[in-house]
Amino acid sequence: MEKCLTSKFGTSHEYRAGVNIKLVRLLSQVLFRHSALVRNIELGEYQASSDIAIQQKSRISSWGEY
Repeated sequence: MEKCLTSKFGTSHEYRAGVNIKLVRLLSQVLFRHSALVRNIELGEYQASSDIAIQQKSRISSWGEY
C-alpha cells in the first residue's frame, strides 16, 4: 500500500477561508497605519507609505482571486 500525501492547508485555527489572519493583521498595520517615508524607486522620490498603501491596496486585495 502506498502512502498518500494529504494537504493540511486551511486546517489550522489561524486560517479562515485560506487566509492567514496573522498575515492580514500585519499587512493592515504596515499598509494603513505606518507613516514612515518609503523610497519610490521608479520616481526616485520619497512618499509617505500611506500614499503607497492606497496605490497597492487593489493589487493586494486581488491576491486571493487567482
